[in-house]
Amino acid sequence: ERERERERERKNQCQNTMSAAHAQGIRVGVDVGGTNTDAVVMCATRVLGSAKHPTTVDVTTGIVGAVQAALADANASQALEATLSSTEVGALMLGTTHFINAVVQRRQLARVGVVRVCSDATHALPPLADFPSDLAEVVRGPVSLIRGGCDFDGNPLAEVDPAEVRRVAVSMLAAQVHELVVCSVFAPVRSDHETLVAALLRAYFDELGAPVSITLSHQVAHLGLLERENAAILNASLRPLARHTVSAFRDSLQSCGLSCPLFLTRNDGTLTPADLASEFPVFTFASGATNSMRGAMFLSGQENALVVDIGGTTSDAGALVNAYPRYASANVQTGGVRTNFCMPDLVSIGLGGGSIVQLSECEQEIRIGPLSVGYELTTEALVFGGAVCTVSDVLVRLGLLEIGDDRKVAHLPVDQCRSAYTKMQRMLEELIDQLKTEAGEIDVILVGGGAVVSGATLRGARQVIKPPHSSVANAVGAAVAQISGQVDEVCCIPSEQFPTRELAFQKLIAKATNMAVASGAIRDSCTVVEQLDQQLAYIPGGAIRIGVKVVGEMDLERFSKEQVAPTSTGCSAVTSLSAPAAEEELASKEAPERPTATSLHRAVETGEVSAIVPDLPLVDGAYQLTVDDVTYISIGAGILGTGGGGSPWVGRLRAHRLLQRGFHLQLIEIEQVPKDTYVLPCAFMGSPTVLIEKLPSGTEVLTAVRQMINLCEANGKKVSALMCCEIGGMNSIEPLLVGARLGLPVVSGDGMGRAFPELQMFCPFIYGKEASPCCIADEKGNYSMITDVSVAKELEDQLRQLLFEKLGCIAGLCFAPLPAADLATHIIPRTFWLAHRLGRVVREAQANKKDPVRGVAEATNGRVLFAGKITDVLRRTEGGFARASVRLEGLGEFTKREVVVEVQNENLVVRDQSGPVLACVPDLITLLDTETGEAFSTEELKYGMRCSVLCMPAPPLLRTERALKVVGPAAFGFSDAIYSPCGDYCSL
Repeated sequence: ERERERERERKNQCQNTMSAAHAQGIRVGVDVGGTNTDAVVMCATRVLGSAKHPTTVDVTTGIVGAVQAALADANASQALEATLSSTEVGALMLGTTHFINAVVQRRQLARVGVVRVCSDATHALPPLADFPSDLAEVVRGPVSLIRGGCDFDGNPLAEVDPAEVRRVAVSMLAAQVHELVVCSVFAPVRSDHETLVAALLRAYFDELGAPVSITLSHQVAHLGLLERENAAILNASLRPLARHTVSAFRDSLQSCGLSCPLFLTRNDGTLTPADLASEFPVFTFASGATNSMRGAMFLSGQENALVVDIGGTTSDAGALVNAYPRYASANVQTGGVRTNFCMPDLVSIGLGGGSIVQLSECEQEIRIGPLSVGYELTTEALVFGGAVCTVSDVLVRLGLLEIGDDRKVAHLPVDQCRSAYTKMQRMLEELIDQLKTEAGEIDVILVGGGAVVSGATLRGARQVIKPPHSSVANAVGAAVAQISGQVDEVCCIPSEQFPTRELAFQKLIAKATNMAVASGAIRDSCTVVEQLDQQLAYIPGGAIRIGVKVVGEMDLERFSKEQVAPTSTGCSAVTSLSAPAAEEELASKEAPERPTATSLHRAVETGEVSAIVPDLPLVDGAYQLTVDDVTYISIGAGILGTGGGGSPWVGRLRAHRLLQRGFHLQLIEIEQVPKDTYVLPCAFMGSPTVLIEKLPSGTEVLTAVRQMINLCEANGKKVSALMCCEIGGMNSIEPLLVGARLGLPVVSGDGMGRAFPELQMFCPFIYGKEASPCCIADEKGNYSMITDVSVAKELEDQLRQLLFEKLGCIAGLCFAPLPAADLATHIIPRTFWLAHRLGRVVREAQANKKDPVRGVAEATNGRVLFAGKITDVLRRTEGGFARASVRLEGLGEFTKREVVVEVQNENLVVRDQSGPVLACVPDLITLLDTETGEAFSTEELKYGMRCSVLCMPAPPLLRTERALKVVGPAAFGFSDAIYSPCGDYCSL
């Protein structure tokens, strides 16, 4: 009787499942990996069937095999009473590594023509400037920099010239390039210039009957022109492959008898229709890892945990935060290219089922990975008759895995296999430790075909969860993915379009929701899962960057009538695809652009590059900097910048380009400057946020310095060197670039020993030097010489107003000449060498797996005040400056503690959770990436970042009573903070 009752329950369950299938549709999820292609058949929340199939060289054969096997498994599992027909499948969701692998392997990429709409701005770094040389050679097409683009407030830099665009089209056609990128300055603020240029290009190509495909940068990524342009170039280079690949995938569906819609998974855990994916293949980068994490969440029910996906080649680990992957906090490298779109924050190690193992009697000599046999496991592993010992062979020998023929591994020494297995556990435990953001144990979900590698317990794990169907979690993640809509814009508040912040959010949420619905989401299911609200520093008018992401459930009913049409390429589309390899990025080598006719003309005109490098005069004893030296200085300057001064990355790229062309970047000591000569302090002034979008032309500071040299010569003053106003951030590199082009060395000291937000904080001004003359210049060559201001604060106010009203929030600056005889008493000596030392300490610690933060602290006589993660960033604008309170929660030895860092463009004060001040200006407070030791700027701080708070002693010139009135805590409004030096200044 009980047996009959169970049978009736099973039949009822089958009927319910089939009813749900007809009501909601059956989903098939597929994930193509380097070793296996996994497939699942799902209805609502149930996995009806699953299968693994070795990934094949042509890829689509593996997809067909996996889908057919999963459908057969669903029918054989007795989960359904009636046979499931392929016509009942409502949608197929596919995760693939095709496109990221094409970039990594430098194969099947199209040449790309780039049109940057920038007027006179950005010419110092043309497109492809920071591409690895081997990748640049593959994708490089004609490059044109044309009129147009806008400032941060949407006002045009210049109007687009249709005749100029026509000339660009002619050059692209002559080069037989049909994949184009249009990237306009501040396109995330105002995209109509990109849209107009694209429309003109299409019209000109159509006139000649030539095909053209155009990627608009604002549709790919957000603020940060170089990174957004890079992402757009990668996207354009992949479009022909993407269309071909999607066509082949549709052929695979037909081979399986499926006529349902096809979706590809994105790197943010959501879906995109196949047609859209063929136009934006970059959105699929790293989708495999995201699928695994979302699948792990779905199968385990855990929304906050660490996920370790152990595959055939690698173990990839990431953190789930509120059911979605935690994303990388900063710009990410993709195939050696710096980009700025969302990518999951992953740590990978070379441990998988196919990893090659070298056994040894000595445990220390046992080697596991990173090399792997990958998808050749079934032919190369010992248990399958091959000749390579793999992790799978070790597990079979220990009785932990049943595959192949265990007799073929009987010769492996059991004790050595046990030692190898112990090492595998340690590798996984170290991987977990890297990702933890808080002390104590945390839930760990193990998924992937290689999850058997892990034992039932791991150090640092509260519990190790291996959910049902964990071996195909990646395919489950693809099947349950949702549809998203995302916007990221700069809004001026208040304005006619955005009167209030609340209304701005309402409008952008509505826009993101409409995007999700247009892509296939059910409107009523759409919810907001991410919001970004970031005040932009140094920018007037309430400029705020607002980001919104909305997700919703797929409307399968809407797609039910969509049929898959046969592809015009037939079977040839199947045979041309290649199997994905391990997702390991090639080494990035920064290389200068090979000038085209257009870019060379502009470069020579602006003086950034010369076809014939002149004989530069060398000062006796001047140090000649190398590429490595510049890299060290830029890393160290980021640390000394205390969160301000702008990112030194752009300056580093420009310096590398000049060095590779034969220019000399020279440093000299204060003592080597002739006493009867003068030194010119120079820098950029303005908003770092503007500068990452409106890149330098290369003429701003150069123009200001040249005009000041002319004034000095007219007054009988000889200029023998330049000087850095602030060693912090981007301004540390700029004097070196200007000096290289003028044949002048740069003094090894600077005027602040760090970065400060206002000009009156420049040490020569603090100690009585006149504030004028001073020259300020823009990218067009316009300049203003100010000669009637004697008080530094008045100069600050006058320049700031001029900067906002007429110069687009960024300009080059040159202060009054300093007599060489006064340098020893008015500037901070040898700060370039301090920056160099810190950069080298960080790089060596990274290479040797040591603690870079402790290394920096020791090199500066500093103290690590705190280590933890950011839990809140409250931003506001006061007095024209971007202020913020950054709250951190302690990790490790700082567990159960909290601190707040107060910010005004730079980090100014650190308070304990109970209120006492732990450190304050003028001491240098910097937030470093706990893992890499490199500095975070205040503008990029956001929730979840793991930071170490470091305090370094200020130089003596900033500690005097006179200086503290200008740069002490009271000068910034912190009347309750009493300055007490954190230690003795480290003088070199």
